[in-house]
Parts: sequence; C-alpha cells; structure tokens
Amino acid sequence: MEDAVRPTAERCYATFEQGYRSWYTLLHRAREESSLPKDCVQVDRAFQRQPTLPRNLKLKQIHQTLCASGTSNWETDDSRDSTADYANWFDHKEDHLSILILAWAYILSARWAEVMPGATVQYTASQATCANGESVDESIEVDVGDVQDDATRWWTAVLAPMPGWQAYLTFEDTQFLCPWSVKVQGTPAFVLSSRNADCHSSNTTAAASFTDALHFLLDYCMLHGIADQAHAALSAALFLPFLSYKKGVVLPKPKARARMAEHLTNSERNHIRLDWMKETRHLDKLLTLSSNIRGLHSLLSSIFYEPSIPCNLASPWLQSAFSILDTLDGNPFLLAHVLMARVPDIAFLWLGAIIMGVHKEIFSNCRLGMIPIDLHAAAWSGTIQTFIQESALWDTLPTGNTCISRADECRLLYLSRTEHQSRVPICPWTPFGTTPIDDTDIEVRLHTQCKGRHVLAYAGWKWNCINGEVADQRCAVSMAMRRHHQLPPVPHISVPYEDLDLEDETVSENATRSIFGWLRFGGYPRSERDIFNHPWIIMDDSDYEEECIEEHNSQDSHPNRSLAAVEVWFIS
Repeated sequence: MEDAVRPTAERCYATFEQGYRSWYTLLHRAREESSLPKDCVQVDRAFQRQPTLPRNLKLKQIHQTLCASGTSNWETDDSRDSTADYANWFDHKEDHLSILILAWAYILSARWAEVMPGATVQYTASQATCANGESVDESIEVDVGDVQDDATRWWTAVLAPMPGWQAYLTFEDTQFLCPWSVKVQGTPAFVLSSRNADCHSSNTTAAASFTDALHFLLDYCMLHGIADQAHAALSAALFLPFLSYKKGVVLPKPKARARMAEHLTNSERNHIRLDWMKETRHLDKLLTLSSNIRGLHSLLSSIFYEPSIPCNLASPWLQSAFSILDTLDGNPFLLAHVLMARVPDIAFLWLGAIIMGVHKEIFSNCRLGMIPIDLHAAAWSGTIQTFIQESALWDTLPTGNTCISRADECRLLYLSRTEHQSRVPICPWTPFGTTPIDDTDIEVRLHTQCKGRHVLAYAGWKWNCINGEVADQRCAVSMAMRRHHQLPPVPHISVPYEDLDLEDETVSENATRSIFGWLRFGGYPRSERDIFNHPWIIMDDSDYEEECIEEHNSQDSHPNRSLAAVEVWFIS
C-alpha cells in the first residue's frame, strides 16, 4: 500500500535531479562570467518598500537592547493599484574593501544619530597617524588625496587603532551604542598619506556630519576609481548588526597603491554611478533593513525555498542544492555568481554577506532545514519565502469539485485569522495533497465560493512614536512578488545521485510534521487517519515540548547586541 506521507524513492530521485539541474545551470553560467553581475549594484531592488525611521520614534528597552515597534497594514486581495582576494571581483587590482567598510560604518551611524531622538556621534582621542612622507614600515598606507584638515580628521577617526568615534544615545540613564559601532584590532595599523605638503588633522572636536562624511567617502572613491567597491562595502557594512554576537570579523587586507586619479586608465576607471548615495531616502531605508537581523536572515535563506517542492520532499531538494554549493567552498567568485543568479533582486545583499562570511551561517542553518520566514522583509523586497504568500483560489471552485488543495486550505485559514492559525507557519514548504471540502473549517468553506483572488497584500507600516503619535508610511505602489530566476537547463549533464541520501529524511519529516501540526491544530478529519498515525507525525510529549521551544527560539535567531567588534587580522 502506498505510504500516505513518505514519498517514494523514485520521487526523491526526481526531486534531486530537478534541483541539481537547476543549481548546475546557475553554476554553468557563473563559469562563463569574468566579472560580477550588474544586479549586485542595483541596490534599491532589495528594499523598494522598506519603511524608514521617523525622527520622533518611541523606544523601549528589552533585555539591554533598545527596540522600536510598529504595525504593518495588510490587505487580503490584490485590488490596490575574510581571506579571499576580493580585488579579483572588480575591474582593477586594488582592494579597498576594509577601508570602505569602516567608512560606511561611520556614515550609517552618523545618519542614525541624526534620526534617532537623543542620539549623538563624536570623535574619541584615538586616531590613525599621518605618514607625512616618512616610511610606514609594516603599516598600511591609505592615500586620501588632496583633502582639507576636516576630512583628514575624519579619516584618522575611521581608521583609528581603537574606536576613533562613538555614536550612541542615552535612554533611561543607560548608554546604548549604535548597531554599526566598530573597533579595529590587531596589526598592522593604518597610516594616512595626503597630497598636502603636511598631512595633519584638524583640531576640531565636532564629529563630521552624515553629509560631510559621505562627501569624504565619495571623494576617496573618485580618487581611486572604486565605485564598485563602495557598493560592495556598503552591502558588507549592513551586516555589522547581524554579526554583533560574534567576537570579531576578519576583513581582507587592503591592497591600495598611492596614486592620483589622473593616472588611472580608462579600463581601471569605474563608471558605476554613486549619485544615489547622496539621497538620504535610500540610506534611511538601508538603516531599517540592516537593523532587522531576522529579516536579513530570511532574505538570504529564501534562495533555498522553491514553491513547487512539497514539504515531504524538502530533504532531496536541499541535498541537491548543497551538492553544487559544497563544491564552491574556497571559490567566492563562483559562489557569489550562483547565489546572485538564484534571486537577482537581492544580489546586492549577497555581495556583502559573502565578504563578511555570513553565508556560512546561512548555509549551516538551511542545510538542516532551518529556513526563517519574515513576511515583512519579503513584502519590502518583493521576494517569496513561503507558500503562504501565494494566491489561493484564483476563482471559485468549479461545480462538482469536492476537494481543495491543502496549500489553499492553509492560505484561507491564515487570511481568515482563525484562533489557532493567526501566526505564519514556520514551515515554508507547501503541504501535499487535497482535503475534501466537507472536512474543512467553516471559514474555508465560505471562501470557496468567493469570486476573485485571495492573497495577502502589503499596504504599509505604522511606527509607534513619542506622545502616542503614529508615523504612517503607506505603500505607494503595488509590487508583484517575484519568483526565483529560472534559466534554461543545461542539457546532457551527469546527475550525481550518489549525493542523495535517501535515509536522511530529517528535513522532510520536520517540515511535514510542522505544517500539518499548524493546519490540523484542532484535530485531523477521519479521512486523514493514515497521516495522523504516520511515524513522521506522531510525537511523544518530550518531542512536542522540544519542537515548541525550537519554534519559539526561531522567532529571534540572534542575540541583538549593540556593538559589532570588527577584529581586523590582516593576512598577507
């Protein structure tokens, strides 16, 4: 008799082959490329509907962390109108990434200080030294060009051997550092060189504003022709809050020659536009995006979700993905291409995730089937993370149709906000099979005769502000949910079926138990007795308690600490 839950070996092999061919196609195209895809500098595609922080935001302290809150508005239909040589990634041999990441950390913090109530940014006594034509020994010389004293002072703070600046706010007599605070540790140290006859910093005690700091950075990028690296470094800096729980982050050793912009050849010049960075509305969205650690985690993890894969086939699907990705360990260029091509709209984020090593944690979790869902991050970026996001019942069920897919059943229950289905299922994979309409809840039966689509549509966000005020940020335009990029498959490839472990069903088992536990919270109908009694579904009390704890913990997978210590161990 056919198993009611566990798929046959033939279906597992077919799913593995489907996944392997899909990922191999991405790898095949990556091998044909000599530079990074243009998608990785299309920054705004990753946060088109991201809300921004208002200036009168209400804050509250939770577990020694400052938090802001708000509510999202949704409609139920769509009627509204590291050690790698990263210089090889770019078009020249210089590598300024570490320098630019530290500069972006200040710029993001300075903007945060302008927006957050009671926040400030200031210089400390720690400064990087100036070369003034002297030998720099083992130090790393950073040519900042012909700049004024205030710009030199800013660079000495950004590249200081200890925190050269601090951005913080005081809340209820407690000082909180901003999420992009950094501390450079280790040797060798940075040393500034300037085209001025005498390189020295200003005696000013006033820290550079966000606008001035951004101007200093853009001048540096123009001097060295590294606009592409400025984008990569910004992406990397966005992950500083994500990495705040780590003891340190290894950044690549800079490889920069002292030279004038006029000495750059046309091939060395970078024509990527930086004008958009001057618009605060873009960087303000990035502040919110970067602060949402779980949202970033869900966006990166979404590359492993595939709408066509049911919950009981999640194991062979993920095994096929890692059959390709595991071969790219040590080749960040190919890895970046594959990941960016899978979901081009978040290519910009993968640029920084790989530089900062975040992809290793993402892979480790997703390999085990731990793929977090954040509907807000998905809506703000237009990405798909779960079957719940898709439309249910494009039209009324045809006359005589007595069953509804379990996927649509789940969607209608969630849209109806029933007592036990008001939270998003933590399982992204669609449930298999159908349910007789007579066995469904009354909320589902009522909607089977509704005309039109049933879909969750993001409408806007409301921030909770001081004095009970609310900052309403409505969504101006409707944005279609974009599926993963599909390329024509490469013909005549050899599928390594030996990489498929049929005995490793853990991911499929957990996903199936999770989604059916959500769907059948109130009990199973008589027609699903074989499912209810299946070993994948039956759990003893201790297993149930552990799963509940795991589900609770999955709501916040990272300690949200305030200091991201960037430990720069320069490796030749």
